[in-house]
Amino acid sequence: MDGGILEDVVISNITMKDIVNSPLFLRLGSRMRTPPGDSMAGALKRIMISNITVYNADSHFASIISGVPGKVIEDVQLNNIRIYYRQMDSSFSKIRAIVPESEKDYPEPAKMGIMPAYGFFIRHVKNVKLNNVEVSYMGKEVRPAVVMNDVKAAELFRVSLQTVPGVKTIILNDVEDFSIQESKGLKNKTLNKLTTTSF
Repeated sequence: MDGGILEDVVISNITMKDIVNSPLFLRLGSRMRTPPGDSMAGALKRIMISNITVYNADSHFASIISGVPGKVIEDVQLNNIRIYYRQMDSSFSKIRAIVPESEKDYPEPAKMGIMPAYGFFIRHVKNVKLNNVEVSYMGKEVRPAVVMNDVKAAELFRVSLQTVPGVKTIILNDVEDFSIQESKGLKNKTLNKLTTTSF
């Protein structure tokens, strides 16, 4: 948030229960509480998170991977992850259609509001891979499983995303070089050009 560099991080073999916030939260901001003249935004890159089980997570915030305009999070791998989200305890009418950048705020999911996806919200990211990742919800849900905004090079392999009746499962806005393979209920798909679509 203040110009620091965080890179080459490995997190693995964790079980979480009754999570009251975003179960996975990778946030790059530009609050920039730094010495005068030092105004370069920081970096968040080469992150690998593997072998994670989460039960009864707060679905208000989903799992968030979010950089800021002009400064992306790079090279994120999520492997062998299972997340069960509980039903929201607030109105679905409070879901954010557009999530504020809040890049100057302290990095808390609550300050970004209720996410437009129940599973993953991914924005301003380059090179993100989800391998053997499964998300589901308990109770009622009205949102898609995954929303991606301004993402380049996204690979989904063997993902299992519980569908919501009458709602698209994945929403893509300004996404380039996207592929999904061998995923339950979803056709193999490769999109090379910048696109806005849903399926």
